Amino acid sequence: MSAEANVVVQAIVSELANLPDEKIVEVLDFVRFLRVRYSTNIKRYAPRVVNEEQWTELYTDSAEEDILLAEAGLEDYAAGLAREDYAILGRRRAEHRGAGVKYETHSG
Repeated sequence: MSAEANVVVQAIVSELANLPDEKIVEVLDFVRFLRVRYSTNIKRYAPRVVNEEQWTELYTDSAEEDILLAEAGLEDYAAGLAREDYAILGRRRAEHRGAGVKYETHSG
């Protein structure tokens, strides 16, 4: 360690003495992070290369799964919309009845 680095280390130690215990632990964690980040002994792995055929297969599988999920839930979704529409219509009719609006019923 150089003389300049030694002075910096001493300054850090001096500053640590004024920190609460939980902050000292954070400093240690950060120092360990820096050591790992800038270590030359750690192997760096190249990103995995995926070819065009693999992307196509992945996309096709996902698309098929999306369609199956959509079809499975479509009836429930439609029923939910119908219930929501019916509830909204019922509230509006009740509001109008309260305001004196009458509805005519048409048959056939």
